[in-house]
Order: sequence, then structure tokens, then C-alpha cells
Amino acid sequence: MPNTAKTPVADFFLGALSPAGFTGWFAEAAAEAGQTYLIKAGPGCGKSTLMRRLLEADTAPAGGYNERIHCSSDPASLDGAALRGAGALFLDATAPHTLDCKYPGAAERVVCLYDTLDNAGLAARRGEVLSLGARNTALLRQAAAHWALACGLLASRRALAALALDTARLAAFARRLANRTMPPRRAACPGKQAHRLLSAPTPGGLTVFTGTAAVLAPQTLYILQDADGAAAARLLGALADHAQKNGYDAVLCHCATEVRGKLDHLFIPALGLGFVTANAFHPMPLPGRRIRLARFADAEALAAHRALRTAQKREAAALLQKTCALQTAAKTVHDALETHYIRATDFEKVNAVRTALAQELFG
Repeated sequence: MPNTAKTPVADFFLGALSPAGFTGWFAEAAAEAGQTYLIKAGPGCGKSTLMRRLLEADTAPAGGYNERIHCSSDPASLDGAALRGAGALFLDATAPHTLDCKYPGAAERVVCLYDTLDNAGLAARRGEVLSLGARNTALLRQAAAHWALACGLLASRRALAALALDTARLAAFARRLANRTMPPRRAACPGKQAHRLLSAPTPGGLTVFTGTAAVLAPQTLYILQDADGAAAARLLGALADHAQKNGYDAVLCHCATEVRGKLDHLFIPALGLGFVTANAFHPMPLPGRRIRLARFADAEALAAHRALRTAQKREAAALLQKTCALQTAAKTVHDALETHYIRATDFEKVNAVRTALAQELFG
């Protein structure tokens, strides 16, 4: 049954290409949900479509939202879906984000689609399947190597900017902003923190889900203008700590250059409040209250390194472009790999699994 209530849907990544290869927050997300469904299937075997159809049928509680978790290797495909009406999270639990049950039945269930495959037909094409898989892996390794160089340049640029910061003034401003936007309160327990990414290098370039800000922060959105991200990261860290201490649940969105580290954006859904970082890589052309964080930096100190910082930015942008080109080549190979699995999949069986899940979740 389609969801006629038009539940708001926020778009995220849960992981992305990093200097070390694919890195993400899948295991942490699996621990957030009431029930997590781990989907096991081959490439192109209907995982993404299954999740989309279930997402369309779910209605989140009033004031809530659902989530589309996109694949950074192909943003048109889903790696996950959070259905808050059903209290369920579906995740693609296959490589490169393999997951297994920690508490089978109690916290997780496996949705296995391997028995929809024509194993004999795939075995007959084993050589080509393995060759395509190896080529895809090699291209993604090259992409990761280029991205590692870009991330190193941007980290160095950010470190130079951090040296020019008046951290005392920035900390005082963070306290005032936190108290004004998230009134201090005596909380029964610390606020929960969910970890996501709003942007990632993809075959189409750096993809940024700007529309998510309207879903999670419909009341108040602060746009932190920061060319290097050093001041914004400090400010967001302080705001996130304040939210947790005062019992506000938050969505922490990490930078694509440091998937498990630096913060780029922060949302407090219960307050309709958000803070996003804007720079040359993700300008964030959104309506909101713009804060120019350059005022917390020593202009002369920054000027002393202007030529170096400009060169670092230029080289990083070129490396990002090369990274995405290699991801495009990898996707072309992966699409060819998928054709073998699509031919080998009994989609009537896949649809039967989806129907049974819909009946279980929605009645």
C-alpha cells in the first residue's frame, strides 16, 4: 500500500570512499533501530528496489521523517532505508559494508535473496564475473589513492587555517549560540547521536544532499560560511556536545574527507534546527541565517599562506575530479557485472519476499 501521507524523507550517505577505501557508519546505524533487516543479495538483484517500495509504503509518526541511504558508488541506488513508522531499518549488508547479526531475531534479521539466483548459470560465467569484479576493485583502489592525496591537501590547508583562529572568541560564540538555539535543560539522559554524511565523491562528482536541510531544519537553519572548515568543525563539535549534554538528539554529518572524523553539518530534528557548512566544494545555496566564520581568524596570518592555500585548493579540486572519473569507470564495470546477476535472478521470488515483508510491517 503506497504512503499517501507523503512522509518527509531525508537523503544521506552512510559511508563513502576514503583514503583507506570504503569507510562508513553502517554498524552504528544498525544499532539505532528497533529492528534492523540485513539484506544479503548479489549486485543488481533487487535490494535497492525492495527498499524503495517499502519506504513508499511507510508513514512516519507525526513530525517525523524517514531516510533514504544512498550508495556513494551509484547515488541512484540505495544502501539503506529507515522506516520510522514501522520502526525498522533496512541495510544492504554486502561488501563493501558487510554486516552480520549480533543479536539475531532480537535486534537483527537477515533478508536473504541468494536463493533467488541461478547458481548454475553464474558458475558457467565464473571467469567473466570474477574478472569484472577484479577490474572494479582495481579502479576503486585508484580512486581511493587520488582521493587520499586530495584529502591530505585539504587537511593541510585546514591545519593552516586552524593556526590563525582565535579559539577563545570562537568558543565563547559557540556557547552563546548553543544556549540561544538549544536552551539548557535538565535531561533524564544524554541526547542520542546519529552519524551520517550529507556529501560524498561519486561518479557524478561531489554529490551533496542539500534538500535534507529543509526536512530536518524547517524552522531555523544557520549557514556557516567557512572556506577551510577549521572554524566550522570546532563550532559544530561544541554545539553537538551541548546538544548531547542537554538531552537533544542530533544528526551529526561528517566531512567526506574525514568520514569518521570532522563534522560538516549538524541537525537537531526535534527543534527543526540545523547548522550547515558552506564552502567552495559545497556552497549550500539555501535560505537561512549566514554566519561568516572568517571573523574568528587572524587575516594577516591567513594572508601569509595565501599562495600555498590557493594551490592546495586548486590541486585538491583537480584530484577530486580525477577521483570521480575513476569512480565512473568503476561503475561502468560494475554495471556490466550486474547484468550477469540480473539475468540470473528470479525477480518473482524477490517480489514475493518484498510482499511478505510489507505484510509483516504494515499488515
